[in-house]
Amino acid sequence: MSKARVVYAVDMLHYLPLFMAERYLNGEFLFELADPRGDAQSFDMLMSTAGAVEDVRFCVCDPMMVNLAHSYSASAADWPVVIGQLICKVPFWAVNHRSEAFTEEAGFAAYNQLFSYPPPNTGYVLGALAFKRCPENKVLKFRPEKPIDADLPFYLSGDGSVVLEADILRIRKYQETTGHEIVFNYPANSEYSDFCFTALITQKKFLASSEGKRQADNLVKALQEALWTIYHDHGLALRCAIDHFQPQGFSPSTIDGALKQLKSDRVFPNSLYVTRKGWRKSVSVQQEVKPDFKGPSFGKFVANRVAHEQHVKCIRSEERRVGKECRSR
Repeated sequence: MSKARVVYAVDMLHYLPLFMAERYLNGEFLFELADPRGDAQSFDMLMSTAGAVEDVRFCVCDPMMVNLAHSYSASAADWPVVIGQLICKVPFWAVNHRSEAFTEEAGFAAYNQLFSYPPPNTGYVLGALAFKRCPENKVLKFRPEKPIDADLPFYLSGDGSVVLEADILRIRKYQETTGHEIVFNYPANSEYSDFCFTALITQKKFLASSEGKRQADNLVKALQEALWTIYHDHGLALRCAIDHFQPQGFSPSTIDGALKQLKSDRVFPNSLYVTRKGWRKSVSVQQEVKPDFKGPSFGKFVANRVAHEQHVKCIRSEERRVGKECRSR
């Protein structure tokens, strides 16, 4: 039997739970970066009926950046379902030469150039929203043209430039080189603190099969263990992050600082369970930028059973561990 493939959108540190889960699964799944990378590409591989991608059973991406409703097949009575979330906040930060931070998006009005990722990426939506919230500013230009893989210095050559960036490793490396700071922290902003940003998606019929349920249980269990480890065993999580990202040119100290930033900002959830509030907030942000955006139905496209079961098992396992330690003292 061929291995199930798990395709993910981008190779960034906030995908660490996925890279850690791969270690726990002993080769049961094949994890691969979408080519070309991106939310739509990973999702299309999941939903495609082409033979080349027939073993793709799960994808990891932003569920608001793909058309869940459009993927419904009336003839097959099948559709995509979100079975968990890896990120529960918006993992973006604004970087500039200056160290003066601001806490509301109106602070972007102090700049003359706002760079973001191009559409159709979440970074574009955030940039467009920030630009919209500075209506009185006649100087600020919105420039959604920074490629996802591009480094920061080129776009911060002017004192009046500010960049929205999701790659915390690139940000940390830039900070270490220049001494400059993050000026706006999206995860710390209450508007973006309950948000279904990165989700694990499969197909409804596959999930209903015995093999689909088994694979979903195993994958979600491994992801739940990874989330627990990130917050309770920094050393182990850091080693996994270093193994994955040091070959890409990031030093252990840079990776350590970036991971601590993600943990401090509580970017990772305690559970993969998708909240209705976070789902609705993710829809509303899209609709503010794109009024014709039809938000996918939470009731139809979210299946929380596996995430709930694995979270309960994780809690009970930890309770037994703590109880055993207490009895041995």
